[in-house]
Amino acid sequence: MPEGMAFGPLLRRLRLDADLTLEQLAARSGVSDRAISDMERGVSQGPQARTVTAIADALRLDPESRSALTAAARAGRRRQPATLSRQRRPSGLLHGHLPGTGGDPAAGQTDQAAPLAPTTGTPPVPAQLPADLPVFSGRHHEVAEVVDRLTSAAQAAAPLVSVVTGMAGIGKTTLAVHCAHRVAPLCPDGQLFANLRGFDPAGAARTEDVLRGFLEALGVPSRQVPDGVEAQAALYRSRLAGRRMLVLLDNARDTDQVRPLLPGSAGSLVIVTSRSQLPGLVATHGARPTLLDLPDHDDARQVLARRLGAARVAAEPAAVDELIERCARLPLALAIVAARAATHRQFPLAAIAEELRRATGGLAAFTGSEAAVDVRSVFSWSYATLEPAAARLFRLLALHPSPPASVEAAASLAGVPAEEVRPLLNDLTGAHLVAEPACGRYAFHDLLRAYATELCLTVGSPADRQAALGRMIDHYLHSAYAADRRISPTRPPLRLPTPAPGVTAREFPDEASAVAWLTAERPTLLAALDAAHTGGSDGQAWQLAWSLEQYLERWGHWTDWTRTWQTAMRAARRLDDPYALAQAHRGLGLIALIAGTAEEATPHLVEATALFQRVGDVEGQAIAQRGLSFAQERQGRPELALRHAELALELYRSAGDHSGEGLALNLIALQRTQLGDHDAAVPIVELAIALLAEVGNRRGEAAAWDTLGSVRSALAQPDLAVAAYRRAAELREQVGDRYQQAQTLVRLGGVHADTGDRQAAQDVWRNALALLTEMQHPEAETVTGLLAKVS
Repeated sequence: MPEGMAFGPLLRRLRLDADLTLEQLAARSGVSDRAISDMERGVSQGPQARTVTAIADALRLDPESRSALTAAARAGRRRQPATLSRQRRPSGLLHGHLPGTGGDPAAGQTDQAAPLAPTTGTPPVPAQLPADLPVFSGRHHEVAEVVDRLTSAAQAAAPLVSVVTGMAGIGKTTLAVHCAHRVAPLCPDGQLFANLRGFDPAGAARTEDVLRGFLEALGVPSRQVPDGVEAQAALYRSRLAGRRMLVLLDNARDTDQVRPLLPGSAGSLVIVTSRSQLPGLVATHGARPTLLDLPDHDDARQVLARRLGAARVAAEPAAVDELIERCARLPLALAIVAARAATHRQFPLAAIAEELRRATGGLAAFTGSEAAVDVRSVFSWSYATLEPAAARLFRLLALHPSPPASVEAAASLAGVPAEEVRPLLNDLTGAHLVAEPACGRYAFHDLLRAYATELCLTVGSPADRQAALGRMIDHYLHSAYAADRRISPTRPPLRLPTPAPGVTAREFPDEASAVAWLTAERPTLLAALDAAHTGGSDGQAWQLAWSLEQYLERWGHWTDWTRTWQTAMRAARRLDDPYALAQAHRGLGLIALIAGTAEEATPHLVEATALFQRVGDVEGQAIAQRGLSFAQERQGRPELALRHAELALELYRSAGDHSGEGLALNLIALQRTQLGDHDAAVPIVELAIALLAEVGNRRGEAAAWDTLGSVRSALAQPDLAVAAYRRAAELREQVGDRYQQAQTLVRLGGVHADTGDRQAAQDVWRNALALLTEMQHPEAETVTGLLAKVS
């Protein structure tokens, strides 16, 4: 082991000796791949002791190598001056807005690494349980069994997994939610809920997505959520340690889907529902099963009484008995029949029983060997009562890739305006054929979705189905593009084809509404992109990836960002479209830069440059050249990095893109600073500031002011550096870029510390610490160390 080797090169050597990629080491250690990349490149020279310990454990170092790595980190911390943090360049990569160059306003932090342990402060108390149905009735024995077990476990602070199993439509979710509300007061730290969609025809929920949602609900910023189920599950268990939580996992497929979602310590309670008996969970985790069978006749009668009124049920006992028999006591079927009777209170129950008697379902058991009754006859009877337009909507909703569907999505499927689809949705919810779990959002029960899917495939023409699917994807594509224009107004636009007739696209009055929609619809948008590619609509697929890029990158959904461009690349290759291929290579190149793998980024960006040149897209070439500038810098080639930045400037100027020109000028100033040519950097960055201010690119302007602060500091002009950093911090606060604001404040505090103004340094660093602590960012620890030096 070479003596005196700096921490970064030593870490890289040890990682390569262990034959690990950045991503593999990140998954093992709990330290983000971006943070490890920064350490290896010397951006972060002296990580904290707990970080070094985690990395050493993950590398499985022998005592000599562990001692050498620890000593190198300690030496790096001793050598690191107060000004080091302010020299670090921002590293968030945006489409057309590369690190340190600014771009459009972004709400939320960037470049965050996964925390190694739960942060301090008051943790959030999630309350995700669905509403307890007021019409719930019966099941007294089963409710008592589940509630008593959970209560006993909570009082003993012992872990417990309660599994509620039974056939589809038997009422598992309703009972589990009711029991969860009964025991929720015993879990003061909150409740988590996820529908695992284990038997959904569109596919089960990805465990990685569920864990990410839970971690964000537990207060982990999205960019601190590591990639991979193993790393996410470890962080999830750490977050639940010492807390008394209730976790409800609905509709699980099997034990493997559930296992990563279980708490790792005593104190928390878990309820799981599944059509499977989950024997593995019972055997390996001591889960306590409760089997739901069909309710008895009295309970079924009580279900109808709660929904229709005791007097109406008592008035026609024979008709009620027949309804119960024809519904085979299945709660879902009883609910549908009750909805029909409640909607038509003037109908005698005997007449409704007669309708059901004449129903022509006559099909085999709906879910094969799992179901002992022919529930399709109930569905077909209820479906037959719909008006033609509502029946068509019911069938077409089966094409929606991920529940729930919005009013606009339903309107696009049907090809009618939103005001015309609302009454149809009301008809479906009134008949209990579709549920409305949230206002204006509609979803099927699994059995009904399967029934609608079968009808969709057998009623109507394939051309009608294909047209409906195309309209739905157009809805998501054009809505996502409109949202992107709100969050990235200076981004070079994409030329989308005109949406198909009958498409209803969302419009957004401001950035906040666009972000809210993207956040709510993210799972569905990803599913729509996959559906587009699977269905052969490759043009829509890559354009949707482009439209989602800014949101997924800025708000920290990097795994989803990577998946979208990988799908887009497959779509572009199948299309053999050079422009689509150029965009896909550009996207994957920027993703590789964010991951700290410049060697992987370079081939993508070189290919993107050639393809953009082939199709005559000058701005695309400029964006790729800027990416190559950063790739060369990170590979230790500053002269080549400067040349690529200059090429980007030439391209932007030829296109007349003043925003891009300003961004490229700032990049040139940065690269000249890296080469030590500080005097030449000053007029360049000042011109960048003027251009970016003129076009209203405040985020880019803030980055340029920050660059000017670094240049003035390097020129030993502290007063000018302070003024520049203050302006950068003000702009970053205005655009909501909290992480970059904190970084600017760290650098500003360093200037104050260098000039001996300890009080000013303390004030600024305290503000930076408050921002980083609010974001639960691990760099708060570094700022705490800086404050200790001037206290």
